[in-house]
Amino acid sequence: AMEISIETACQLFQLLDVDDDRRLTVEDFVEGCLRLRGTAKATDIRLLMHESKLTVSKLTLLSKYFEEDFLDDIEEKVMGSVSQRLESVSL
Repeated sequence: AMEISIETACQLFQLLDVDDDRRLTVEDFVEGCLRLRGTAKATDIRLLMHESKLTVSKLTLLSKYFEEDFLDDIEEKVMGSVSQRLESVSL
C-alpha cells in the first residue's frame, strides 16, 4: 500500500484532472503522472498552481459580483427595510 491520506489522494486526483470534469481517462492519468515526475517539489508546485487557478476563478466571480450586482442587492434590501418601517409607523 502507498499509505497516503485521503486528502493527499484527493489533491493528486485534482492535479491529474486537468480539464476539471471529475473524470480521469487513462491518457489523463499517464500524462499527469509524467508531468508530476521528479521530486516532491514538482508535485508541490503543481498543487500550488492548481489551487492558484481555483482561487483566481473564485476572485474573478467575486469581483464581477461586486462590480455588477452588489449595489443593486444592497439597494433592494435598504429600500425593503425602509418600506417596512414606514408601513409600521403609519399603522
